Amino acid sequence: MSADSGTQGRFLDLLDSHKRLLYRVARIYGRSAEDREDLVQEIVGQLWRAFPRYDPGQKFSTWMYRIALNVAISWQRRERTQTRHLVPDGEDILQSASALDPSGDTDDVVLLY
Repeated sequence: MSADSGTQGRFLDLLDSHKRLLYRVARIYGRSAEDREDLVQEIVGQLWRAFPRYDPGQKFSTWMYRIALNVAISWQRRERTQTRHLVPDGEDILQSASALDPSGDTDDVVLLY
């Protein structure tokens, strides 16, 4: 067994023994099942990237929780920013579009139509 596979095995063992913590954070911050699964994947990726800096003298659960929480907060901010810029698909937008009349607009707007 190489050092890399030993590190990976140790990481997977620690992750498996603390996975409830991981899913608890995802359940709090993810709105749907798909969001929660995406968030879990994002957290695991960040944990793996940070694992070489983990100090075995510290509790793994505390280290894992801090990273999971930071990733979840950043993920939620990113999701909120993306959804804020989406246009609603309700009747309001359809009524607004039908109310536009290109006949009184400038030449540039007429070209757009």
